Amino acid sequence: MIDWVPVGIASIMAGIDVFTLGIVKHVSGGKLHFWTMGIATAVYAFQPWIFLSSLSGSSLTIMNLMWDLTSDIMVTLVGVFYFREQIGRVRLIGLVLGFIALVLMAQKDGDA
Repeated sequence: MIDWVPVGIASIMAGIDVFTLGIVKHVSGGKLHFWTMGIATAVYAFQPWIFLSSLSGSSLTIMNLMWDLTSDIMVTLVGVFYFREQIGRVRLIGLVLGFIALVLMAQKDGDA
């Protein structure tokens, strides 16, 4: 059975990654002014506090893996579908394996 609390917290932190890395991508492409990096930095500064709050219900190891995997998947999807970046077949398989790993990490202890 899936433990939805760490999934939700990981999704919030990954959403911050998507937002901030989207700003970085737009700045690097000249679509946003460099000063908007300050916004990305300020928003990103909240992540340690969110991560700290997650540790009351999950371990450092599991929470970090779930955040990383969720972020990797979400940022990749934004890169492919919003920024029109491309990934090859092997990297697509890696993305699918990352999703499988996320599902496995989201299981409550004793269920997997």
